[in-house]
Amino acid sequence: MGICCNFTFQPEQMSVKHIKSALILSALLLFSQQVRAQLGNDPFLQKSSFVAGVSYSRILGSKVFDQDLDKFTFGYLYEAPFQKNVNFDIGSVFMVKGGRSRYENISQTFGYLDFPLIANYVFNPSFKLGGGLMPSVYLYNTLRHRGTHSVISPNSYDYSPFNYDVSLAAKLDLRLTPNASLVVMGSYSMRSNAPGSNALHFANGSVMLKVGLGSSINKVQSVIQKGRVDEIEFVKLASGCLLVVLNDRERFADYYRQKGDTAKANLVLKDARIKNEALKRAFTEYFTFCQVYFVESNEVGKACDKDSSCPILSTNGTHTTLGKLVEKPYVFFKPGDIYFSEGNPIKQGYYFMDIDCEILYDPYPTKSFAAITKLTDIDRLVKELNRRMQEREAQIKERRYFTEDLLSR
Repeated sequence: MGICCNFTFQPEQMSVKHIKSALILSALLLFSQQVRAQLGNDPFLQKSSFVAGVSYSRILGSKVFDQDLDKFTFGYLYEAPFQKNVNFDIGSVFMVKGGRSRYENISQTFGYLDFPLIANYVFNPSFKLGGGLMPSVYLYNTLRHRGTHSVISPNSYDYSPFNYDVSLAAKLDLRLTPNASLVVMGSYSMRSNAPGSNALHFANGSVMLKVGLGSSINKVQSVIQKGRVDEIEFVKLASGCLLVVLNDRERFADYYRQKGDTAKANLVLKDARIKNEALKRAFTEYFTFCQVYFVESNEVGKACDKDSSCPILSTNGTHTTLGKLVEKPYVFFKPGDIYFSEGNPIKQGYYFMDIDCEILYDPYPTKSFAAITKLTDIDRLVKELNRRMQEREAQIKERRYFTEDLLSR
């Protein structure tokens, strides 16, 4: 039993837009399928790479198109192992070849899908040289005005290229990072059209960045996984504690004392006491996302060092220590520059810190600047914070990956 298919290749009906779309779609489909299957460590993907860069081409011997043509190029390469110091690169690369005219303000472009077959000698893990053949499939040919890029039809310089071409190729591969390499490739095409036509020979060079697919998938998976872990820890905080940092402003007051301005020093301390009391009252009345404790700014160092004797204050006024939280998850909340200061009208907003006093980002809400001009603004700040945290908790629980059992891990 056999299956027969008839296929007529008509390159003149294809456009660069269609070719690019097809290649990009294929790459995205491969990428998304492999991510879903979690095959970042698959040997095939570990040897696969995406390449993209700039190509430079010239039509050799042409008196009309006597300048280089530079175009974007991209494709896929697979590194096939052979011996200890020898491997092969095979794949497909979309390449635009041709040239520009210095005097007629036109450019002649030929689109090709190249299939590199390159043998590489590996000098060391970071450097290899290769050479081989590069068969090509002809896709399209256009003549354009250089300024407007509008197509000139009919083509007054018809080269009648073959549907297929073969080039001699040389390649240099220089590793930049464990996941990326710089690829420099040059090629010379043997006669690309039929005898009797204008002679068509291409000299082509390209500089591309090669990025490993397998390692890239692993990195994407790692970022996704870390984001999910951060989100789960955020939801866990609802059964944990928030340690609100209260700044006593003693250092700032000392600055004024040293300048002999005792009145200003007393003003700073009074403002700090009033603002701290307002913070305690606001968090006690309006913050319901999780349990709240207060810690003085001069004690935060102890807390960051996991000193269980670090004193903290509950919302009901009970003094206790950090060690009494008994394995509850907790984070620090810095309310920002809500206190009195002179000069700068732009105040730093609030943010969160983890138990090591490292700043926390998404999903923890932040505010770029504070706008505290009266005590009721502190109430507004706390209400807004509580609302934002509850909304983010609800959003995370609606994620497809989220299940309640993740909270117990």
